[in-house]
Order: sequence, then structure tokens, then C-alpha cells
Amino acid sequence: MSLSPTLSSPSASPQAPTPSPNALSTNPPHNLPNALPSWPSYQLPPRPPPPPPTLTSLNPLASWTLTSAKPGNGIHQLLDSSPDTYWQSDGTSPHSITCTFGKLQSVAMVGLYLDYGLDESYTPASLSLYVGTASDDLTLKHTLQVSEPVGWVELWNTDGTRGWCVKVEVGGMHQNGRDTHV
Repeated sequence: MSLSPTLSSPSASPQAPTPSPNALSTNPPHNLPNALPSWPSYQLPPRPPPPPPTLTSLNPLASWTLTSAKPGNGIHQLLDSSPDTYWQSDGTSPHSITCTFGKLQSVAMVGLYLDYGLDESYTPASLSLYVGTASDDLTLKHTLQVSEPVGWVELWNTDGTRGWCVKVEVGGMHQNGRDTHV
């Protein structure tokens, strides 16, 4: 003899159909109260703003080219991180700094240290940032007009375009100067 569990109804009346497990009901189950207990509400503190993106210098990854330079005021002086040394152009405008990378790079910003107090007519007044796949395929990303700057000037690549080549062009100097100091 084998026994198998069976369910039986305590009354002989027919049972109501059982809803499917996926069916939604607006009526609470019979064994639960009609209302959930009231819980105290808590106000979460505001979330702090995200930290600024980490910027890394791409200087060592690039091959640098200048449109012109006075002797003793070239690429080494441009990149040496000293505000006492600078690149000085020697030729006709526009002057430019071009860096080419060995692989595709994300360039967020280019920073230039300018000091009108020291350089006066040599100080750039108009700067443009270009990014592209090669020096003959560059797209303008940012143009900036500056008036008597002292300190770091930032040219941002706002749309995040990646590139093999970045160019900063000095379009004009203060006091209609001919050459530039960066």
C-alpha cells in the first residue's frame, strides 16, 4: 500500500479558481493586514559631486614640432615645466605647436602658461586647439581669446575626440606683436 499526500476541501462547496503566480491583484491576501506599518522616512544626505577627471601629461608620448623658434628658446624650453623659460617663435604668424602620437590618444585639455606682465607684446591673444588623425586632417575644437593673461590657460577638447595629432595655433599677440612666448 502506498500513501500519497492529497489536499481535500473542508467543505463540499466548489473552490474559487487559483490565480496564476504572475497575476496582479488589488485585493490584499486574506491573512495580511490591509495596510503596511508606517515606517519613519529618512532623508539621505546629498551625494557629493564626482571628483574631477584625472589628467595625465601626454608630453613624453608625443613627437613635438614648432613652426619656428629662436635659438635657445625651442621645444626643450616649452616642455621643461619652468615658468622662467619659454618657446619664442621666430617667423610669420600664425605660430603653432604640433604634437603627434604613436597611437590614438584621448586629449582632454592642453594647458599653456602665459605671463603678460613679463612678455607683453609676445603674449598670445588668440589661441585655437585642433585635434585629428594627422597634421593635414585636423578639426577645430576650441578657440580662446585672452586678455593680458597671467598663469595657466586651458584649451579643452569638449567633445572628447581622440586623435593622433594635436595642434595649438597662436593666431595673434597682444599689442600686435609679431612673435610669441609660451
